[in-house]
Amino acid sequence: MSDLKWIDELPADEIPAVLTALAARLLNHPTNGTPEIQDQEDHLLNIDQASKRLGVSRDWLYRRAARLPFTRKLGPKMLRFSYQGIQKWLATRKPS
Repeated sequence: MSDLKWIDELPADEIPAVLTALAARLLNHPTNGTPEIQDQEDHLLNIDQASKRLGVSRDWLYRRAARLPFTRKLGPKMLRFSYQGIQKWLATRKPS
């Protein structure tokens, strides 16, 4: 196990951001490596994964993130995107 002394030195105002980052890491961790199970569970995507899934640029996604229902803001400058939210949103879009 690594040295965790840094936790005692962490400023109190930074604790929420660290906790949300750790929670996001846990949520993004595959439960058993089986894609079929991962697809059934909701998990959070980073900007690269979400932009690829949506077929849009990272810039497009950043500009519209606040208005998209599947965006999850985990902390300052930390956005994630609900996989299942994206799936539902795509299902409601008209094909172009």
